[in-house]
Amino acid sequence: MNLEKKKLVFVICLIVVLFASAFSVLVLLVDEGPQGEEYAALAEQLLSDAREDFESIRGTPVREVVLEVVNETWVLENWGVAYVDVDEIAMEENIYKALFMIAQDVNLTDVELKWVGSYHAAKWKGTIYVVEENFDVTNEFKATSTFVHELTHIMQDEYSFPTRTTFDGGKALSSLKEGDATLMADTFKNGGVVPSLAEVNIPSSSTLPESINKLNRFVYRYGVEFVKALYYHDDGGWNAVDEAYENPPNTTEQIMHPEKYFAMEDALTVEATSITGDWTLTMTDSFGEYYILVMLDNWLSSDAAKLAAEGWGGDTFNYYNGGDDFLFTWDIVWDSNEDAYEFYTVFQDMMDKTSATNKTDDCWFAYGRYLSIQWTENSTLISSSTNETLSIG
Repeated sequence: MNLEKKKLVFVICLIVVLFASAFSVLVLLVDEGPQGEEYAALAEQLLSDAREDFESIRGTPVREVVLEVVNETWVLENWGVAYVDVDEIAMEENIYKALFMIAQDVNLTDVELKWVGSYHAAKWKGTIYVVEENFDVTNEFKATSTFVHELTHIMQDEYSFPTRTTFDGGKALSSLKEGDATLMADTFKNGGVVPSLAEVNIPSSSTLPESINKLNRFVYRYGVEFVKALYYHDDGGWNAVDEAYENPPNTTEQIMHPEKYFAMEDALTVEATSITGDWTLTMTDSFGEYYILVMLDNWLSSDAAKLAAEGWGGDTFNYYNGGDDFLFTWDIVWDSNEDAYEFYTVFQDMMDKTSATNKTDDCWFAYGRYLSIQWTENSTLISSSTNETLSIG
């Protein structure tokens, strides 16, 4: 090949390299998408569009709202780390592990921060926030539906809600709020028509333990089905949903079985088992039907877990500290003696599938913790401690 031809080949190759480099830079710029002021401007426009869609669907105005663009670091610092109570999360982690709901090597603080870090948008203190890394303003349809969801939460600020101090009660109230917001977003996606009743679906997440994922997702997936039931009950429409804010559901049982909400079937009051010894009560709670279902479903078939949990009537959970020891008692009252015995036997089936060593028919040991169950007529008592001799009167 002569010199001129070599020069020509070199120039062609150089042009190809330069073109390829320019294309790569262009791809990187496209992948990054709008940022800074451009991102904020697009988000503001989508929020404005979403307000029109919201008002068209709901038939009621929603107030103007401030929009803030934040990043994942800000989210983790303000919604994650800032709300981590070391003692409380250590107690929760111990409970989850004692009940074999999460693996022994799981760090619950990391789990909670992963969940918070996955947020795309949120309403907080009367302001709507979008997380720049997770909220794609170039996907206008999805972004607008998210804003419709968040504007529903803005609307909910008009109502006064009761304070819920239990896990079960808190999930029930959140299910009404998140269910309404999710149904509004789904209605937008459906061209303004409220979707008909559909089968409950709980999506899984590979980044969270399955039981935690199910507990977190409950308020969305079961919540939206509950709000659909409100909407279609006696052709009540959105007025029926609005009326529920004046009389919100009290239990996850009512969310899972809307007919119990309509019948005003509430949880029974359950007196905690008395204990003896030098214990300090550090937590009192009520976990509810769905928590029981998730616990069982972690080891048994979904059908078996569902049937055993459905007989729930009420519960009280107490957690005690005593030096380096802990003790918790979980008193559950069931709708009938048969329901109580069914749970008693299913719980034993669950424990047989865990790594725990069976000490007696009703007591197991694993990872330095003892766990036992007792059955009496229409009630069961689950207790756990680091001490084999549980001082329960």
